[in-house]
Amino acid sequence: MDNEQFKFGQTLRPTPSYFGLLLDGLKRIYITTIKGFDVDRMCVTTLLFEGKPKLLKKVSHEVVDFTLQTEQVTEISATDLQPNQV
Repeated sequence: MDNEQFKFGQTLRPTPSYFGLLLDGLKRIYITTIKGFDVDRMCVTTLLFEGKPKLLKKVSHEVVDFTLQTEQVTEISATDLQPNQV
């Protein structure tokens, strides 16, 4: 998702609660101040890993290693590594 689509998507988000506003503010401080990202140049990607569990684990770890080497932000949860049940 390019930057324009990312910013447009952010404007369509529902209005958060007070706690949500606080959490969003902390996220923004982390991304802009600590990580040093420019919100006018950010883009987003979502990856879906499909296949055998052993391969899923290997490939997802390679992606995480790459993002760590390039100082990007990554988020992978354990449920993301479960094979698709089709």
